[in-house]
Amino acid sequence: MKHCALVEASTGEIKSFLMPAEPEKYPEGGSYGDLEVHWEENGLLDSYGTAASNFFYWNGGEFQEKPERPSFYYTFNWDTKDWDFDSEGFEKDVRAHRNAKLGMCDWTQMPDANLSEDMTNAWRGYRQELRDITDNMSGKDDLTQIGWPEPPQ
Repeated sequence: MKHCALVEASTGEIKSFLMPAEPEKYPEGGSYGDLEVHWEENGLLDSYGTAASNFFYWNGGEFQEKPERPSFYYTFNWDTKDWDFDSEGFEKDVRAHRNAKLGMCDWTQMPDANLSEDMTNAWRGYRQELRDITDNMSGKDDLTQIGWPEPPQ
């Protein structure tokens, strides 16, 4: 099956598909509004359908597969045709996850928490480990790589 992709000329980003489309009506390299028309005839995009734009781009003569996305915190750079790490977004999510964990155990530090001194101190240590978590994020690019401490039992 032939696919007619509408591509942003400056970046190679697949913006949309024309389905069904007629090759004589939409010639290869022609324009459709502000987009270029490119046909894929080898079945490369078949199993992806309209999601193909997440996995492929036009590289000035053929459709090419994007490199595998390392993690959720990467965005595709259309200039370099590779993934860029969103460190700000990653740090924001680490802090939000950390803050949620802290919020869930705030009660342990209240005078009326009815915990032993040892248990109060254990929770205090756990909370400090959570606050320190952002000091050890070097080389990490996914929340699953964070060494989250275990809460006291």
